[in-house]
Amino acid sequence: MKNNIYYIGKANSVSEAEICNVENLAKYSLPEDYKIFLADYGYGNLNELLLFEIPDENFIKNNFAQYLDLWEWNETLQQKALHSVMIAKTIDGDIILALNDEDSPYLLLPRHSEYPKSFVSLWEIINWYKNEYHLKKLYFDSFYQNDWRFFQIEGEFSDLTLEKINILYKKFKKNYTIDMIFGEENYQPKCVLQNIGGWVYFNLDTGEIRMKFQKLFSSKANEIIKFLQQYASIK
Repeated sequence: MKNNIYYIGKANSVSEAEICNVENLAKYSLPEDYKIFLADYGYGNLNELLLFEIPDENFIKNNFAQYLDLWEWNETLQQKALHSVMIAKTIDGDIILALNDEDSPYLLLPRHSEYPKSFVSLWEIINWYKNEYHLKKLYFDSFYQNDWRFFQIEGEFSDLTLEKINILYKKFKKNYTIDMIFGEENYQPKCVLQNIGGWVYFNLDTGEIRMKFQKLFSSKANEIIKFLQQYASIK
């Protein structure tokens, strides 16, 4: 799995002790491939779509115990979900659960469908989202020591705004060593810079700029922030 996902930033692995603590609370073992994933990647997001956060053994009990009829499923699966561990969610509201079930240890509760989906492996889930959202290349963006900045190109007319951000994007590519670019074909390039543990995103249609970096690389990140502030207003 590690060879198929591009990693952004410095990893912060989840320790065995942290995982054991969750397992003790849940009273069953989490899937091995999920534990390996946390050891390799830690917490973060996959393509700003699938969010791997601290596992929560009370998520369904606290949020959906009275709303289990939102989905079409049998009583057995409902009970497994009720006593499951929430391991991930999506920006669209899907919920990924780890069940106490050796044959089908993963369950997806979709936000926009009444029918839960069962999976046998974490990679099967990731591959399903890759196909569903037509993701060309997978990348994992660590939550470790995250910090953000938001900018906006100012312009009275939209054409002027578009011209300014396109000029800025060209200058940015010329001035900085970029390790990888995602989304350039959609006019929304996300330029990865490993020396800040993050990226700078340009929306070439709206003039919006987002920057994510890890605090341990603040010195280099501040250089880029000053550069961007010459051309865009910080929000």
